[in-house]
Amino acid sequence: FASFLLFATVSAIPNGRVHVVFPAVETSRSGEKTLKLRAFDRDIELNLQPAGEILAKNFGFMDDDHRLFYPVDVKNLQRKLYKNSANGAALLIDEDGPVTIEGNLNAKVRIAPYESGGMDEAGRIAHWIEEEEEERNKKAYLRDDSTYFSNLWQQLPPDIDTENTKRMDREGKCIVIEILSVTDSNFTKRFSNYEELTEYITLTYAGVQTIMDTLELGIKLRLIGIHAFTNETEPPFIESNAIPGHERYVQYNKVLSSMNRYYCEHDYGLAKDADVIILTNDRLLAGWDGGPDINTNIGGVAFLSGACGPCSKVAVSAHSVSYDIRVILLTHETAHLIGIDDDGEGNSKNCTNGKDSVMGRSDSPLHPIFQNFRDFSDHAFSECSKQDVKYFLSTSKAECLFEECPNDNITSLFET
Repeated sequence: FASFLLFATVSAIPNGRVHVVFPAVETSRSGEKTLKLRAFDRDIELNLQPAGEILAKNFGFMDDDHRLFYPVDVKNLQRKLYKNSANGAALLIDEDGPVTIEGNLNAKVRIAPYESGGMDEAGRIAHWIEEEEEERNKKAYLRDDSTYFSNLWQQLPPDIDTENTKRMDREGKCIVIEILSVTDSNFTKRFSNYEELTEYITLTYAGVQTIMDTLELGIKLRLIGIHAFTNETEPPFIESNAIPGHERYVQYNKVLSSMNRYYCEHDYGLAKDADVIILTNDRLLAGWDGGPDINTNIGGVAFLSGACGPCSKVAVSAHSVSYDIRVILLTHETAHLIGIDDDGEGNSKNCTNGKDSVMGRSDSPLHPIFQNFRDFSDHAFSECSKQDVKYFLSTSKAECLFEECPNDNITSLFET
């Protein structure tokens, strides 16, 4: 892991519309926190809720032998994590000394300490906030001239897809998706240490949780660990699938199938414990049929209804420097793994391709990736998506997603 290098696109270097602010965090007698600042010619107040539950208490890293090690102070990180679901805010707030804040105020606005900005008379540290430019215009997330991306799911192999499904008795259970996050070596080297990598991944999945909440089923995400590949430890299932003549791109479907085979054969450690395994891939994804042209409009790929199966629970999601886009991509792939189809396709073929649906057809200009949304309240799942996941959760395939709830305040998924 000594090959970690700092990469500028993840460091606190703003490049969009930027304001310097001096935020304050106030704590009421009841313990509730409120973030206050002035930016974009208006006063902003965000009521904050703790978000540390997204990290498992025994969160750790997995080495190339699938052994666990624990380089991050999980309790300390958990207590720093906050969210505001209405705006899609996901923040790390450090109150040990002068308050520092890092993360996203909503889907489009980032905040981070401004190291050379000093301190105001009240002792508040300077921060910069940046309104991200529209990725559709920059096209930076695909790094080519594409005007749309395609999200592609694959059906399960027949022997898995025909598994007997039956309604399960799950009264009194909570739905938790335990995630192993995998990072390719290109992505891993963006960070200077384990803590920075963990913070970045955690804040991203906090955004995914916000969109998952729109299913209104009480589904919770829990990061159980990270499998961070380096140049020295990365298995060949990524680089070996580079497209001849287009080596910057890897063939998306072969990466998925090869990754699936790898974790199927290495089903131990966190890989065994995880309900889903999702690769954040910094290499460009593309489709190739052996001809001279390639399809570079690929944002991710997953096995539909693949969660829980040791040889089907994997997905690949392209990385984007845009918080909004990478959250949507990860949400989309996670949704496929728990049985949610694209609206207008498969079990959701009767759904219209509305602009507000996270699962809208990804080749449409109405897909949320193209909308100028300011927060995640504009990203939601359709009614078809809700029915899809309800069906999946009623089958034996989804058994691993249910666990005993920490309290008795439970609403059954199957109440009518």
